[in-house]
Amino acid sequence: MITALVTKHSISVDSLTESLKTNQAGAVASFSGDVRNNDSDKSVTSLTYEVHPSAQGVIEEITHRIAAKHDVLGVAVAHRYGEIAIGETAFA
Repeated sequence: MITALVTKHSISVDSLTESLKTNQAGAVASFSGDVRNNDSDKSVTSLTYEVHPSAQGVIEEITHRIAAKHDVLGVAVAHRYGEIAIGETAFA
């Protein structure tokens, strides 16, 4: 299973992880890139990501290429755009 998503909606790492669970595998590894409140000693209140029109196609292509290169049963990737508050997930 492969999921590649560019979205303005909140990202749930738990939902992505759950979508990959299978009795064929003994583990699911996850990564969550969350917005922090600082950058090089500067205060951050939120991040705003803009999205290129080709972003969805590019993230799909990269995800499929990486999945084909490695012996995995599934990959789920999500990248958020728009204003993202401190503590929220920008990439998973």
